[in-house]
Amino acid sequence: MAEWIPVLVLILLGFLLIAAEIIFIPGTTIVGFLGLGVVVTGIVIAYLDHGDTAGNIILGSSILIFSGMVFLAFKLKVWQKFSVSSSVSGRIRSDADIKLKVGQVGTTVSALRPSGEAEFDGERYEVYSAGQFLDSGKTIEIISIEKGGRKVMVKQK
Repeated sequence: MAEWIPVLVLILLGFLLIAAEIIFIPGTTIVGFLGLGVVVTGIVIAYLDHGDTAGNIILGSSILIFSGMVFLAFKLKVWQKFSVSSSVSGRIRSDADIKLKVGQVGTTVSALRPSGEAEFDGERYEVYSAGQFLDSGKTIEIISIEKGGRKVMVKQK
């Protein structure tokens, strides 16, 4: 039995590394490849030290165990515990939503340092001051609209 310990330890360690890759480390990284290499090394040692029959048994057992682990993970929905289930409900304004014009007057809702929020005709927009810092509640005027309405430059009126 003592001669089987290195083979079993290598295969177990390989499976643990692969599981760590799947559960804790997103993406395909060195840990997953290292785990696969350790499992393969354990199987190769089984073939070399214990013969073809023992190697085939270890290989088949490893495939069955790994398949069982994957099956159970899907059946028990382990992946859902690690996946992001929230969604983003915000949206950006399209060019059609922008109803601003140069010269239009509004009020800062937040401090502009140099960007912040301002209100024009009851709607809030992200605006940029022309390099100056403005406090909340200041009256401002639009001096330019750039990038299809996505960058609104203002100055204090």
